[in-house]
Amino acid sequence: MNQAGFDAWRDQHSVMVYSVDDVNALLKTKQHQLAAATAMLSQAKQRIDQLETRLNDLGTKYDSWFDEKTLKKPGLNVQRNLALEPEKDFLRGHNLAFCFVAAWDDGLKAVQDAIAELKLNGTVYAHLHERDLPVAFPESVGDLDAQEDFQARCAAIGRQLHSNEDWDETKLSERLLGYGNRGLLLFFPYNAPAQSLTCMWKSGTVNGDEWHPLIPRRKKIT
Repeated sequence: MNQAGFDAWRDQHSVMVYSVDDVNALLKTKQHQLAAATAMLSQAKQRIDQLETRLNDLGTKYDSWFDEKTLKKPGLNVQRNLALEPEKDFLRGHNLAFCFVAAWDDGLKAVQDAIAELKLNGTVYAHLHERDLPVAFPESVGDLDAQEDFQARCAAIGRQLHSNEDWDETKLSERLLGYGNRGLLLFFPYNAPAQSLTCMWKSGTVNGDEWHPLIPRRKKIT
């Protein structure tokens, strides 16, 4: 009687079946874990984007809270809540703190001026000040000519990337190197600030070719 050895195709097939079954079970487990993790990340992203929107608009929230016309900035196109009628006295009667991870010097001054105008008792704090922020074009650089050439090239790329926007020349020229031409090299795990260097986060077409940014910027959730 001939007996099939361990190297026979039938035995190998059985091992393969078991292996495939094990791998399939592992993949299903991984898929469930991935789906759960994706759902959690999606919820976290929504909360972070909502928080980012509130923080970005904090300098103009005072006009909503106290209905102060002089502090309104309609150009930001951010929806604001109604004035907080019952909370006004409460806020004025307590010590307040306004904390930022990073801030420009003029931005901190704007918040401080708004606090004074609204007669609030508030302290403004920033962890990173303007001098601490990383920029693409620092004032102190060894080869100034090379930096100027690089800056001009980045501006030319930024102009092409923004060519699909319905902006006039003034608005366009203020955003070639990022919002306000700040040229920041600052990025977060969840998004790229608009003030960072445009060619780092903006997709589009440059010289007829598709431009794929290194760190794409995600649109705000509204």
